[in-house]
Amino acid sequence: FVESVCTDEAVIDRNIWFAKVNNEDYANDEDKQRAFDDFRERIRQYEAVYEPMEEEHLSFIKLINCGRRVEINNIHGFLLGRIVQFLSNMHATHQTIYLSRHGQSEYNFQGKIGGDSGLSKMGEKYSARLAEYCGNSLCVDPETGQPVPVRLWTSSLQ
Repeated sequence: FVESVCTDEAVIDRNIWFAKVNNEDYANDEDKQRAFDDFRERIRQYEAVYEPMEEEHLSFIKLINCGRRVEINNIHGFLLGRIVQFLSNMHATHQTIYLSRHGQSEYNFQGKIGGDSGLSKMGEKYSARLAEYCGNSLCVDPETGQPVPVRLWTSSLQ
């Protein structure tokens, strides 16, 4: 799991204005302020029911205040270590990160845990659909149709 927690009010305000309010959906300053206030209220509602990751038996990475503090729990192995390194070194800029679990493996299909088996037929279908989705949706600027760089993290096993 990856959990992102932000208690820095200035960062929260900046993110709401940048990501939610300053777009063509809101025509004037009054609409923008109303939208800002609405998102602030939504955050208060989420905070009322928020339950932080505290399960010691699970693997998780907790990014606090845009990575100023990083907590890792039960992280083992090359890929998880690389994900921790990547997330720990991100800058607090507007960007999207795509994380995908691998498609179903033969061992998953058989109910086995661990190992490095190949993909099942369903796993192969998933990987083909993921590649198609990335090629058609993620790697193309929706306004210009031009290719754009993206970063997708998934399993490095077979």
